Amino acid sequence: MKSCDFNIQILIQSKKEELSNYFLYLNQISEQENNEKITELITNYIEFIKRKEEENKSSSKYFYMIIKYSYDSKEKQTITETEELANNYLSENFFKIKESLSRCGNIIYDVNSKKECEKILSEFFILSKKT
Repeated sequence: MKSCDFNIQILIQSKKEELSNYFLYLNQISEQENNEKITELITNYIEFIKRKEEENKSSSKYFYMIIKYSYDSKEKQTITETEELANNYLSENFFKIKESLSRCGNIIYDVNSKKECEKILSEFFILSKKT
């Protein structure tokens, strides 16, 4: 990220994992198991996960990179030209970030629809009001 010569903002979102279906799955396996030792291991594992969940340590973190494009109002451009410049600038910088983070083993997704952006931002603001 140190090589980025443009403005970025990092939005971090933590979501508590919903593990009830996973617990049901493990209980089903345990019920079908004939080996008492394995059944005991599964039970201990479920209890361990439940304790971690109570400590709020079972969450996923999502990181969003927000790239800022600054419009220079002094330049005489049509709306189409401005949009094209903005798209080129944002795409170029997105690929720089994507390439750098991918080399470190991160999985990168492109959020490019207005609906996806609104969903992410509304979830962020709802969650931040609760804390």
